[in-house]
Amino acid sequence: MVDKLMRASSVDMVFGSYSSASDEIFVRRDTTTTTVIPRTKGNTQDFLQFLAAASYPVTIVAIDFAGLTTNKPDLVQFLRDHKTVKNIVIDNIESHNEAYYLTREQILSDETVLQLFDCRSAPVRRSLMSWLVTLRVLIISYSYKDHIHKKN
Repeated sequence: MVDKLMRASSVDMVFGSYSSASDEIFVRRDTTTTTVIPRTKGNTQDFLQFLAAASYPVTIVAIDFAGLTTNKPDLVQFLRDHKTVKNIVIDNIESHNEAYYLTREQILSDETVLQLFDCRSAPVRRSLMSWLVTLRVLIISYSYKDHIHKKN
């Protein structure tokens, strides 16, 4: 499953969370469990450590907005704390045949873009992965380019 997600979303690394709620703040996720999903680089705490050590631009790819977070104030704080996160791509290709490419600046300065994360209606049941992360540069395949909504 992890390999399929990596190929489908063109990512270099996968971090997964077994039991965190979509509105839970990032720093509190996966603090009581050490379960690591096989073939991933770790859980949310490992992801946060990775970001703290990263010295190059990072693009996060999440399956659905709620796959990353529905907690808008925490997302803003997360981006302020992790300046290496330059873009967030929301992959809704499977469920809605679309994807969103958002820059950190758009999320931090445009309330209508931030509002997209206030979206929890029903879970997208595609895998146990809560989110995916890329190293350096996300290369979006040609099949994605036709379906990406760039928020201006």
